[in-house]
Amino acid sequence: MGMKSKYVHLFIAELHFPHLERVETYKSQLRRWITGNVTECPHNLFIFDEVDKMHPGIIDAVKPFLGSYGEIDGVNYRKSIFLFLSNTAGTDIAYKALQYWDEGKKREDISRKEMEEVIRQSAYNEEGNTECF
Repeated sequence: MGMKSKYVHLFIAELHFPHLERVETYKSQLRRWITGNVTECPHNLFIFDEVDKMHPGIIDAVKPFLGSYGEIDGVNYRKSIFLFLSNTAGTDIAYKALQYWDEGKKREDISRKEMEEVIRQSAYNEEGNTECF
């Protein structure tokens, strides 16, 4: 069933959380949505797309469900998967690949370590980011 499964939940920043003045409402709704679905079935996939465009408060609402707690209010969230997608570092990744191409190298030769550093630096330097990876 894939994305059509009732256990797969997709949240897109600009579609589902478009108004900054409603962040508190979104947080409350999101907590209830996650709790309700995990209560019904512990195996859920929650996908958050465009996290880089999402108000930090929305992510803060999800953080309690990501911990290693056995249960929160009698509900176990450890069997659910939370996936966060972002375009952070997209331009820098493309630039790194272009740099390799300019040097006559294949992009497949870019090491994982090099790419992790590109992503780390880009995420760290992104406006509003206060956490270092």
